[in-house]
Amino acid sequence: MLDDSYFVITRFYLFCLICYLMKKILLLSDSFNGYGAEHMIGWIGNMLADNGYEVIFCSIYDKSKNEKLSSKSNFISLNLDRDTNPLFLIFRYFMFAGIQIGNLCRKYDIDIIITFKENPLCIALIAKLFSKVKHIHSERDDPYNRDTIASKIKMWLYRFADH
Repeated sequence: MLDDSYFVITRFYLFCLICYLMKKILLLSDSFNGYGAEHMIGWIGNMLADNGYEVIFCSIYDKSKNEKLSSKSNFISLNLDRDTNPLFLIFRYFMFAGIQIGNLCRKYDIDIIITFKENPLCIALIAKLFSKVKHIHSERDDPYNRDTIASKIKMWLYRFADH
């Protein structure tokens, strides 16, 4: 029996296949060395690369390419250090990284950015301001944790993604 995550992943994969003119895809994540969301976004990128799409994995923190990522893909690191200071996080990670990703999208003529999780979501939305890229976002959230301010901000931000 298949679980819900299989159908969500399949929906992303099919959406990308339908966009047959959109051949260059950037997968943006905090890291590709983790489990859960990091593992799934890596799997999606590998499947797309194996099916002829030009895939670029872009990591916010990782310094080098994870060996599980497809050899048919490229890897770019923003090489940022993790910081917990909220003001620094907003400026450096969201604004600075968003501008960097927007520049990468123009440089490599990226058609779609795919993100999971909150930080890549914010960065991709800022990148959309500096390029004509489409954005697909997916989030797995705890239904018991939706009354927080951060959760409400995330829900508000989702409407700016293209899918």
